[in-house]
Amino acid sequence: VEDSDENVLAAALRELEEEACIKALDAKEIGRITFVWIDEPEKPPWLVHIFRADAYSGQPSETDEMRPQWFALDEIPFQQMWADDQHWYPYVFQRKNFEGTFNFKQVTTLVDFQLNEVQEGSLSMQ
Repeated sequence: VEDSDENVLAAALRELEEEACIKALDAKEIGRITFVWIDEPEKPPWLVHIFRADAYSGQPSETDEMRPQWFALDEIPFQQMWADDQHWYPYVFQRKNFEGTFNFKQVTTLVDFQLNEVQEGSLSMQ
């Protein structure tokens, strides 16, 4: 979130447009994940807000930040992604609201996690 962003949603919409060249038309927050670096206690946890949008305008385009690719749901290359992705992406695909915590060590090693479905509207605003 930058100082010029009104809130987290505004920041997410700005980032999407900057990094993917599209505008979400119906973005909605559906999840919150906290990442904890258990072997770096001086490093504060990261709170990540997860948004879903089913409609957008513009043409997804490659930028310095990303190269758009499309995959069938059963062919998503989770083995090439962060270790937590395979656990929370299904919630997004199933349109479920969720909250969770993922504990990592040595930056990329997932130690354990807790992930729960929550009722719509129960994500606390931060």
